[in-house]
Amino acid sequence: MAMEGLTECAAGCGGPISGPGNLCLKHGVPGDVVRVGKNVMIVTSWYVEHNHEPGLIFLNDWALGAHFGSRAGFEARLKEQGFTVVRNITPEELDAIKKSANGKLASWGGPWLPKYSWEESGAPASPAKKWKSQLCSVSPAD
Repeated sequence: MAMEGLTECAAGCGGPISGPGNLCLKHGVPGDVVRVGKNVMIVTSWYVEHNHEPGLIFLNDWALGAHFGSRAGFEARLKEQGFTVVRNITPEELDAIKKSANGKLASWGGPWLPKYSWEESGAPASPAKKWKSQLCSVSPAD
């Protein structure tokens, strides 16, 4: 399915997309399948820490491939931004973290932002759009 009209991996390797996501088998990461209109993507979940403060970041697989080239590119960008722990987590791990956190996750958590509050920047990044979606879990091969 993937994003409407997409047949090749969003990471730019030229490989065919795999399953409902927008990445090939080589670049795919675990996440939740989300449908928005005719577009389908896998929303990936990331456990991260900045200054020992834990948080979560959510990023769809198309953006992961198109903007960062791969999981490694995204992880490297977060480390450049000062994150000391960056870990892609499965939907099951996400549920466990949310239950154990008791509302103690960082207030900067949420969708990935090109700039965070501790970085030098002019205007703050705009919040992500909220879409109605249908979710189901998948775990593509690494």
